[in-house]
Amino acid sequence: MKEQKYTSARTCLKHMPVLYKRVASMRLWKKNTTNLDIGGGKYDIVTEYLKGKGVSNLVYDPYNRTAMHNYFVRCRAAKGVDTATLSCVLNVIKEKNSRAEALRMAWVHLKCGCYVFISVYPGNGTGKGRQTNGGTCWQNNRKIKGYLKEIRVFFPDAIIRNGIIVGTKGVLNIK
Repeated sequence: MKEQKYTSARTCLKHMPVLYKRVASMRLWKKNTTNLDIGGGKYDIVTEYLKGKGVSNLVYDPYNRTAMHNYFVRCRAAKGVDTATLSCVLNVIKEKNSRAEALRMAWVHLKCGCYVFISVYPGNGTGKGRQTNGGTCWQNNRKIKGYLKEIRVFFPDAIIRNGIIVGTKGVLNIK
């Protein structure tokens, strides 16, 4: 991923992100599948949770995992994954092209017909981005609906369901 002005290194959650439980409530985690957790942070809370659901979780995070770790994740994901998640990732990326790169990564590694699950933290919901954490981080302050247009470039059928965005990989000609 390209360099961002503000990294997400200091935005890791030390608790279970709501996205994963919402997907579980929709009964969309399937046993013996693999999830690509883009921007998954430095903690393995989600990996342990998904293991209990029979899902293998591959965490890719350029700011919280080593280059070697991310290389091996990309190698494993290159075979195709059954689901991809971006939990509170898009809202901390200021640059539109970097958000597109994260979405492209999900699209490239997903098997056709498989799901992407996306959540965002809306901050104050004003849509006016600002620096956070003493100027070291970024928050877009956009409500979830404000990301649909960007997401639909890669996942045209993306909808908001149960407070998260759900989309499927179709066959697209993405450059």
